[in-house]
Amino acid sequence: MKHSIRNQFAGMFIGMMAATIIFTWLINSVFLDDYYMKEKQKNLIQFYNVLNEASKNKKLNEEEFYDVTMANLCGRYNINGLVIHMETQKMKAFGADEEQATRQLWDNLLFLDRQSPTLLKESASYQMMLVKDKISKTDHINIWGNLENGDLFLLRTPLESIRDSAKISNRFLAYVGIISAIVSGCIIWILTKKYTEPILELAQISEKMANLDFEAKYQGKKDNEIGILGDNINFMSRELEKTISELKSANIALQRDIEEKIQIDQMRQEFISNVSHELKTPLAVISGYAEGLA
Repeated sequence: MKHSIRNQFAGMFIGMMAATIIFTWLINSVFLDDYYMKEKQKNLIQFYNVLNEASKNKKLNEEEFYDVTMANLCGRYNINGLVIHMETQKMKAFGADEEQATRQLWDNLLFLDRQSPTLLKESASYQMMLVKDKISKTDHINIWGNLENGDLFLLRTPLESIRDSAKISNRFLAYVGIISAIVSGCIIWILTKKYTEPILELAQISEKMANLDFEAKYQGKKDNEIGILGDNINFMSRELEKTISELKSANIALQRDIEEKIQIDQMRQEFISNVSHELKTPLAVISGYAEGLA
């Protein structure tokens, strides 16, 4: 059937899945860049807070702090940087070699022409900037400033090409979505058969009942709403069959009464006719005698 529940269920499920995939694709395309930037900024602020807390606790001179804590954070968030101890004028780099980290620091201090910085966030202790390198065509987020103990720090994290990643993600999402929609459509088509077959059975039973055939009964499971409907249809079928049987019996009895009445009426008419005939003969004789006497 063109408008069967099975077709409607499958169409609705596939439509909802397609709408979800399209909505996710739009969210990725529009908001993924901003979300990625904000997450990178949060990571840098978290890194800065760890450094600042270590400066309060005087752990910046401990090698274990750099080898364990800083190494873990650098690997997790892809951040590199350095700390310059102002008292000792010593420099400690992490996540990158010291020469590279020093060059990055001076680039931030001098804002070389090959960079195009954009201020993202600023406080009394640090500045956070989006730096676009015109030569290498790479983007970074840098945060630099002073810790509470006066030491100078620089943190730097690269911005991967999130637009390319979003395109790849959306393309992969489209492929997965199409395959998932097809597979899910097949699965929902098979599963809906479990629910539509009892409904079709009930429709056939009701059609037979409309033709006064009460022999068919619903034999499916009785543990759900369809089963309850089947029980009610079975009960209605029995009651209708019983009522119609009673009506047939009453109709037969009424037919008999009518036939008996007709027979009685015929007998009455025959009796009257016979009586009339019997009375006519002597009356005719008497009438003849009377005329003769007259």
